[in-house]
Amino acid sequence: MRIFLLVPLFCAALWAAPQLLGVDAVLAALLSVAGAVTLSALCVGALTPASAAGGAVGAFAFMALAPYSLPLAGAVSMACVFAARSLRARTVLWGAAHALVALLCGAAGAWIVHSFGAGALSVRIAAVGVGGIVAAAPLLVPVDDAVCFALRTLAGQATGALRWRLLRAAILRRRCDGVSELLSRQARRRMDRAFQALVVTARARLDRSRPGGELLDRRIRAYVSALGRALRAAESASALTTDLDDKILAELRLEKDDLEARVEGLNEVVSDDPPADQPAEARPS
Repeated sequence: MRIFLLVPLFCAALWAAPQLLGVDAVLAALLSVAGAVTLSALCVGALTPASAAGGAVGAFAFMALAPYSLPLAGAVSMACVFAARSLRARTVLWGAAHALVALLCGAAGAWIVHSFGAGALSVRIAAVGVGGIVAAAPLLVPVDDAVCFALRTLAGQATGALRWRLLRAAILRRRCDGVSELLSRQARRRMDRAFQALVVTARARLDRSRPGGELLDRRIRAYVSALGRALRAAESASALTTDLDDKILAELRLEKDDLEARVEGLNEVVSDDPPADQPAEARPS
């Protein structure tokens, strides 16, 4: 869904970028940085240090290379704009593929706009539209969301059982995409809250200056266990939807009731979660 919202922005960027070459250098730099950083942040869903840096470098690369070659400038700038998203790829190979797709699509989009931008108005509009769609194509490459990426990053900093629990939580987060439609909106919000609380708790656990490591370990174990049970129930309900027999549908309703009950159980885990900065001796055991 996000790609349909971002395509018009890519179209606008491809149309506006060459126009910046004819205005004051300072104004062009400010506008290009603002636009590229905004585009990079929208691609990952948040303004992060990586998206801000990628957008700024992309704007600089475009302004430096555009006088010599617009396709080359488009390639490098789009690769930088998508750099923060490439970092969220599920494997190193997928990350390299995402970066390569961004490079090629950026070059193709800029070439289309440059080659057909001098034609009639209808031709220019079509060129900008096609170029924007091509430039936005890297959004079709699947990457992890912010929560899953945070869990993977924290797992890389952890060791032993904590590392494997965080990796399991990241896998559970990925599996949520396939069963989220079976959950009510309220249940999805509860699961999101549980995943976010797990990230906060894991960060507190990895902060060596904070006391109460054993209590935080138990909390992390409870989160991962509860989320695993809820997702197993959701996947069981999803498997039942392959048959349209009335009996199967009746069982599906029972499974959905059980699923909602399991997700409801996440409330107890989340509501009992003590603040991360609360001293260990003041926390309930």
